[in-house]
Amino acid sequence: MKKYLLLAALFGTTLYSCKTDNKKDPETVQTADTTVLGKQLAALDAQIAKDPKNAVALHERARLLIDAKRYEEAMKDMELVMTIDSTQSAYFLTMADLSFAAKRTFNAKEFLTKAIELDPENTDAMMRLAELNLIVKQYSESVKLLTTIINKDKTNTTAWFMRGVNFKENGDTTRAINDFRSAIEADPNFYNAYMQLGIIFQAKNEPIAEGYFTNAIQKKAGQ
Repeated sequence: MKKYLLLAALFGTTLYSCKTDNKKDPETVQTADTTVLGKQLAALDAQIAKDPKNAVALHERARLLIDAKRYEEAMKDMELVMTIDSTQSAYFLTMADLSFAAKRTFNAKEFLTKAIELDPENTDAMMRLAELNLIVKQYSESVKLLTTIINKDKTNTTAWFMRGVNFKENGDTTRAINDFRSAIEADPNFYNAYMQLGIIFQAKNEPIAEGYFTNAIQKKAGQ
């Protein structure tokens, strides 16, 4: 199951750190090329030097740079990628990641929308757009996307859980309970779903809350 930083996002953080300081201490610079990442980047650097308009290689390097939180360098690669080929859903998804890093949610939404337009089966893009809509409290749009995902894959626990959070945030605890329970049916070890059910039933002063909290603690301990 792909993990999304849903709960963190709900409290105001973004999917990626906004840090863009690419300065490194001398010791790091000296040893960077001996790391796995350094070797991967070196190989791509060599490939791109031979073929500067290789959009696939540039995109792959941008993804590695994002993993290393070197966002400015990644953006330079992606700006070139988009001038070479602007027809790939994956490229717009990467542009959305960089927009998240820069806290430009409006741009991120545009890129995610375009990614889905180019590839309606891109579940990753739909999940991220659904999460973004949840963050900005556009619940109906988020629920619509998540319902599409669930209809395609009933075992997508993240989609069930995220839709449940949408309903909970919008005050519809009945639907939230149903979705959190569906998430548990798909993944009996889903700690966060047990916790959310415990919180909901505790607010209703129902004894069943204790059982959900107990299960949550047990699942957490087993992770």
